[in-house]
Amino acid sequence: MQVVLLKKIKTLGNPGEVKEVKRGYAINFLIPEGLALPATKGLLKEAKIRARKYEKLAVVDNSEMENLIKEIDGIELVIKAKANEKGNLFAAIKVDDIVEELVKEISKSIDEEYIKLREPIKKTGEYEVEVEVGESKGVVKVKVEGEK
Repeated sequence: MQVVLLKKIKTLGNPGEVKEVKRGYAINFLIPEGLALPATKGLLKEAKIRARKYEKLAVVDNSEMENLIKEIDGIELVIKAKANEKGNLFAAIKVDDIVEELVKEISKSIDEEYIKLREPIKKTGEYEVEVEVGESKGVVKVKVEGEK
């Protein structure tokens, strides 16, 4: 079944793109969640326009993000979290926690998809977290301190 994507889906594509997906996936997930619509002639024309708009925005966003990566490369963030005596955190530090601290530090927003955290941080200590946009890569140092 052909669908027109309304939002960016990592595994499928960008808004405005026309994709062939399994009927069940479209009917049971994509369409009810507002992520896609069934492809019709009128929608296909609109999809081409949306795709062009998205491509233009993506170029601007990527160049802005590349400048942002240069700015945040090497920044050291300190995140305080509740932990036991052994340094095990009661709640893991996730990408959204890192983004929140990063926004406080640099006063600019950054999309969570650019932060490459292999797994949530569950212990106190120092970690290096990659930030990646296209070809540009940077590293943010995250120091997790325990508090009672």
